[in-house]
Amino acid sequence: MLVSRTAADIEAAKAKITSQYNFAARCFPLDLSDSKSVDILAAECPETDLLVNNAGAIPRGNIAKVDEARWRTVWDLKVFGYVNMTRRFCALMAARKKGSSSTSSALSAKAYSRTTGSSGNASLMAFTRAMGGTAPRDGLRVVGINPARSRVIV
Repeated sequence: MLVSRTAADIEAAKAKITSQYNFAARCFPLDLSDSKSVDILAAECPETDLLVNNAGAIPRGNIAKVDEARWRTVWDLKVFGYVNMTRRFCALMAARKKGSSSTSSALSAKAYSRTTGSSGNASLMAFTRAMGGTAPRDGLRVVGINPARSRVIV
């Protein structure tokens, strides 16, 4: 399942995946910063066994350059979107006692010149560690990925 706010982006990714790997993909043009979209996705894909959180539009800049409105908008996707996706899909997987969740939070968690990005990614690293501490009791695996560049190339 592919999810993006932009239908054209996910359709292009789907075309590339299906042509290169002969693999079926379903597309969902949803904004995951809105928890209602997360609910729609969970209702459409309750059989999901692997959740990969990898989204974000966090601007570069320090605390003086990124105003509160922008900060909240980007955290709704990057932080709360991940939390809501994990909450919904891990509950479905825990009911089956099977599944994995992966969270990508770039190494910018340690790049202190990017206040919004480093704070959001540090939050996600702590969130992932906390989830991973309790996941085994539900038959789940939680993995955190911290690439130097957080970009999926299809």
